[in-house]
Amino acid sequence: ELPLREYGTIVKANALQLDWNEVVPASECDYIMGNPPFLGHQEMSEAQHADMDNVLDQCKKHGKLDYVAGWYAKAVEYKADGGLRAAFVSTNSICQGEQVSILWDYLFGLGMRISFAHKSFIWNSEATDQAHVHCVIVGFGNDEPVAPTLFSRVGARSVSQINGYLFEGPLQSVASRSKNVNAEYAGTKLVKGSQPTDGQNLLFGREEGEAFLARNPDCVDLLRKYIGADEFIKGNYRYCLWLKDVPPTRYVNNREIMDRLAAVREMRLKSKTASVRRDADTPFLFTQIRQPDTDYLLFPRHSTGRRIYLPIGFVSADVIASDAASFIPNADLYQFGILSSLFHNAWMRVVCGRLKSDYRYSPAVYNSFVFPECGEAQREYISSCAQAVLDAREQAGESLETLYNPDNSIVFPDLMRAHRELDAAVEAAYGVDFNGDEEKIVAHLFKLYAQKTEG
Repeated sequence: ELPLREYGTIVKANALQLDWNEVVPASECDYIMGNPPFLGHQEMSEAQHADMDNVLDQCKKHGKLDYVAGWYAKAVEYKADGGLRAAFVSTNSICQGEQVSILWDYLFGLGMRISFAHKSFIWNSEATDQAHVHCVIVGFGNDEPVAPTLFSRVGARSVSQINGYLFEGPLQSVASRSKNVNAEYAGTKLVKGSQPTDGQNLLFGREEGEAFLARNPDCVDLLRKYIGADEFIKGNYRYCLWLKDVPPTRYVNNREIMDRLAAVREMRLKSKTASVRRDADTPFLFTQIRQPDTDYLLFPRHSTGRRIYLPIGFVSADVIASDAASFIPNADLYQFGILSSLFHNAWMRVVCGRLKSDYRYSPAVYNSFVFPECGEAQREYISSCAQAVLDAREQAGESLETLYNPDNSIVFPDLMRAHRELDAAVEAAYGVDFNGDEEKIVAHLFKLYAQKTEG
């Protein structure tokens, strides 16, 4: 009831510092319900970080957890002897990406189990500033639930077990891995693009770069096309000065270039980061250079969560990938096909980190995704379906942003048909018939991942 009134039974205190038994003895408490503060780890004050240190001191890497995680740990501590029934509305990020392996592995290790959960939804506040928060609701206890229930926008269903991603499947989380879980691709890495740390002085907008080349035609080999997630998806590009292995005699007499290099040096010298200050001695180079010498398969590191398929694609070796993108060098059509399929996209939607609802693709997604075990004939068919997707893109002649906007799917039937055929081919390679049901796809992939990593 608003406005709020004071009641003798309401205690006002910091819930992460207070001993909850002083309010209600655990033996007399039947249920715990709450809506803890929504703060990411980067937004917390020193005092709030201290709160987390207090309640999660036994949880490794807890400094990366959202503030709401403290309430889960506090509830488990409160009812450690049994009989816990608790439910919290929480930021959805505790059930996504890296936080799952940190928080839920710890809580499951203490014997906690999820009895019901509501998958991610947008909570529109009734306040005048209309805060839009992406939330989950998780009910949990310290005994095995008889019939765990998963709720979503389409309804509720009973499942065998609910994991930290709020999916049916093994409780094992997807930990960060340095190697791909598939033996065939153990030596293949998803690599972050090159980082300039240049104060925008090594970079040129497209028109700016073309104007520079018009003034300096002899520098055509010193400027390279430069793309990150935004340029790749929108079908555009910028330019960058790429002076790796270029003799200084090629540019030392060019005043425009030398002025830019002087600005890079000055900017780096002012940095608070020691390694960046050291790189002031080489202002003609990016601070992190990872550009492959072969063509590569590019992944946008961030992409809108509305898309069914993350737009990925092949890029020429002479185009510099920025640190806003990641890539796999020497990828073939078969890899493109598997990674463009609904199987991989469904896995990504569950395992990847998020920025609000947007996808944040990372090596953990790629390294944990289990490829199908299939014969040469199936691989060739998947490759041909993958080529059909690329052909449909080219024939449409539009940017990936336009082609993969869900609202536009009806006007690009050839592309959507090519994706459906690719999805069916990949599903067949896994030896299942789920007809695109993402819940079943993800549950199957969790089982495969557990088999690959057990022991």
